[in-house]
Amino acid sequence: MNSFNSRKKLAGFTMIELMSAVAIIGILAAIAYPKMEDYMRTSRRADGMALLSQVMAAQERFYVNNSYEYTAALGQLGLVAEGGQFLSDDEYYHVTAASCGSNGDRIICINLSAIPRGVQLGDGTMQLNNRSMRCVVGDSHGSNGWGDASNCDTGG
Repeated sequence: MNSFNSRKKLAGFTMIELMSAVAIIGILAAIAYPKMEDYMRTSRRADGMALLSQVMAAQERFYVNNSYEYTAALGQLGLVAEGGQFLSDDEYYHVTAASCGSNGDRIICINLSAIPRGVQLGDGTMQLNNRSMRCVVGDSHGSNGWGDASNCDTGG
């Protein structure tokens, strides 16, 4: 009897099958990882958008209660600064305020900016003013419906 034919066939995968599986997984990962990063970056933008909405609501209350004038000093709105910055809940953004129009010494137009921090750096600064004009400045990943810098009218 031939010893070659009498051997039991071993169950398992060949090296070529294993290498093919590893190559397919590598290709799928190379395609999926950048997309996953984009989705994560976009989802973290909600943190900055929520912060801008919260601060603008506080600005509108201040405007009504203070002779129809906005403030660039966010501490006057009752917001709490952490380390000198007004941070979003997940700390991906901090907000600043600047006048975009005045009547004498009264601020009649306010522009808020949510500036990215940490893993969001390079995502672009989201801006919102009291006339609900919103845009993203310096964004290389798409504006997520907020419009680009040309849509951001900062005039009073």
